[in-house]
Amino acid sequence: MRSCMYCGRELADGEQCSCAGAAARRAAKSGANGSGGYGASGQNPQSEQNKQGGYYRTGYTQTENPLKRLWNRYKTKRRAAKAGRASNKEMHGFFSYIYRFIKSPATEIANPRAFSMPQMLLIAAVQGAIAGLCVYFASSGVPRGWLRAIANIIGFGGVNGFRSVARAVEAAVSGAAGGIFFFLIYSGIFWLIGKFIFRSGTRFTPFSQRLILTSIPLTLFAAVGVLFSFISTTTLMILLMCGTLSSFILTYVSLNEEWSSFSESRIMYAMLLGYFVLFTFVFSLLRVSVIGG
Repeated sequence: MRSCMYCGRELADGEQCSCAGAAARRAAKSGANGSGGYGASGQNPQSEQNKQGGYYRTGYTQTENPLKRLWNRYKTKRRAAKAGRASNKEMHGFFSYIYRFIKSPATEIANPRAFSMPQMLLIAAVQGAIAGLCVYFASSGVPRGWLRAIANIIGFGGVNGFRSVARAVEAAVSGAAGGIFFFLIYSGIFWLIGKFIFRSGTRFTPFSQRLILTSIPLTLFAAVGVLFSFISTTTLMILLMCGTLSSFILTYVSLNEEWSSFSESRIMYAMLLGYFVLFTFVFSLLRVSVIGG
């Protein structure tokens, strides 16, 4: 014998209970089968909501409000302008830091600005270009004296004036490439010394952020020397020597900050080791270039 699961009454074979619980269950089951899961009307509620004016509107066919489109365009332009102002502010901050570094190089190099690798390569290229111009004006037969130099550049000396300009541009471009190469070698030598001798775990890019600043005084002396080279080559050489000496001092200050947990004497000998390797590499390149030439 069967019994009803709602009221407990015994049922004969094939009999259905007429209690309220069983009747409600039979009505709910028959309604679900008849509507296909969409209710008594048998239609999709989402379709009823999307149906407007005798046609269906979807996300692909709906026309955008013109005012909303203009507002979105305004917000896009505003975001672009804000990004441009941020970029200008970043550039202004970069030049402000360079100015502060020129005023207090030893202080600023202790807490360097966070340069990215492309920025450091750009600084190295500018420094190399200025150094290339210094070498060109010091070693070439450029006329001494402002009037003779200006006359030669603008072409009063014939074709030689244009040739001088072309050679100066060539010296600047080759100097820029050499500046990038020298910066990578210069920073790489001291970075390897720190890695294998002092067991430093600093990555190459953060380590180089101080060393890229050490050549800024030399670059300034070189830029002033380019102007004075039209008058006296001796003045140019003296300025370059002063700039080189300042770079040596700032290199020691930079390494002393980087390896502050070690003694100053050990850092000094490590710096001398780095310059020994650097000068050996540079003179080897010069020897190969002279032999090859």
